[in-house]
Parts: sequence; structure tokens; C-alpha cells
Amino acid sequence: MDGVRHFLDAESLSRLGALQVRSRYAVEGASVGGHRSRRKGVSVEFADYRQYAPGDDLKRIDWRVFGKSERLYLRQSEEETCLQVQLFVDKSASMGYAGRAGQLTKYRFASTMAAAIAYAVTHRQDAAGLALFDEKCRLFLPPKTGAEHLRNLCNMLHEGQPSEGTAMASSLHTLAERVHRRGLVILFSDFLDEMDTVSSALSHFRRRGHDVVVYHILDRTEVEFPFRETGCFVDMESGERVVATPREIREGYRREVKDFCQRCHQICTTLGADYHLALTDEKIVELLLRHWGK
Repeated sequence: MDGVRHFLDAESLSRLGALQVRSRYAVEGASVGGHRSRRKGVSVEFADYRQYAPGDDLKRIDWRVFGKSERLYLRQSEEETCLQVQLFVDKSASMGYAGRAGQLTKYRFASTMAAAIAYAVTHRQDAAGLALFDEKCRLFLPPKTGAEHLRNLCNMLHEGQPSEGTAMASSLHTLAERVHRRGLVILFSDFLDEMDTVSSALSHFRRRGHDVVVYHILDRTEVEFPFRETGCFVDMESGERVVATPREIREGYRREVKDFCQRCHQICTTLGADYHLALTDEKIVELLLRHWGK
């Protein structure tokens, strides 16, 4: 058994039929589907002009307008097109954390979410792509439709293993340059990196016209810090060790984590990205249906 069955059983898959993954904005795609598009085509009605932006197709420039204004403008028309969904999953070492025995690691939880979304997307004849990153982008699978592509995507998620440190911002900047068609970018990460640089990377996607959804993946023990005994706490990426008594630092720790999550939320809201905190003991299908099943 492989593909999406690595992550979800038959009952879960049947419930995901209600999942309607969609963009809040106009999108670009490669085939006719059920989403509004900014794509141009000779057989569709002219709608408007917009100014050229880096990354746009030069073939769509209206050179007659350039001759009159000396400014680059693209002819725009609207057609229905498939949605392209890019799934970006953080596989840095910190994503390998699970606070309790039997609990999913953050990476496994994120991968299951990504597999569920990919299933729902391809089930509706839209296209799903995948990227795995840590200190750099380790895998990039361009968006496609179809059952075989879904199987390959899910197998790559299943085979991925959290490792290495985090260089989230540089990885995302690289990915922003590789994703040319406007679409939906869904990011899964614990965001344990410098948020100012991550903010810049997220804004890179927004400047290129992508709709961005962020799932902030944390283990509940990272949020609540329920530990009781004095112990040694180890950074999974740097290896740094700190001996601490939980009852002495719990209040301050929880305050810092709350501020961190609020900061992530604020950054996403300011950029026009959709932010969701997802804890790894939540039921994944219910979580996704609350978000997308409306």
C-alpha cells in the first residue's frame, strides 16, 4: 500500500470529498476548470490591461500600447482555469519533535495535512505540487493532476525525514522564484526561524500574486510546557542543552510562546496571508474541514 494510504484510511478519504480548496484571488493555470483566472488566450474576450511585472509572460505585452505610452502593459481577459496548489513542507530537524509517546511528529502531522489537501485538490481535477525544505530546498515537484502524480507526491512525503537546521527564508525565496504561475501556496512549518526574514520571504510570494495559507505546526507540549521534573532540554537543530526546572520557567515560557504565535499571526495578516495554528493532537480531517469545507 502506498500513496495517500500511507497517511489516511478509506473513511477519512471519503470525508475529504467535502474539502473545497480554493484561492481567494484570481489564479493562473494550464487547463479549464472551476476557478477565475488571469490567463490570456486568443479565444477569450479581452477584459482590461494591467502593468507588466517581473515574471510575466513577455508574449502577452501589448506593443501598440508601449509605442504610445512607452510603458509595458499586458492584455487581460478572464477564463475558467484549474487551480495550482503548491504544498511547501518544512523538514528541518525541529519538525521531528513529538512531545508524547505515540504522538505524531510535527513533520508527520504536516505531511498528513499536505497529503489530505493534495488528495482533495487532485480529486477536483486541480493540480498539486510539493516542496520539502530545511536549510535549502531539497525537493521540488511541479504541480500536476492525476492519480499517478498524487501517488508520487504522497510517497515523497512519506519518505521524507526531518534533518538539518533551518534556513526557512532563503528556501522560500528560492521557491518563490521557481513558481511562475499565480496560484495557492500552502506552507506547513513550526516557524522556528528569524521571523523578520521569514516575513520578507512570505511577502515575495504575495508580490508575485500568490494566495498564501500558513499552517503553524506545533506540538501541544511546546505550547503548554507541562513538564514537572527538572531536566535537560535539547535543541533538536543546534544540539544546545539547557538544564531547567519547569515550574520556575513555565509562566515566562508560555508567555513567550503566546507572543511568538501572535507575532506570526500578525505578520501573515499584514501580508494578506491566511494563518492557522495547528496542534499535532488535533484531528486532521476535522481541522481541514473547518477551514476548507465551508
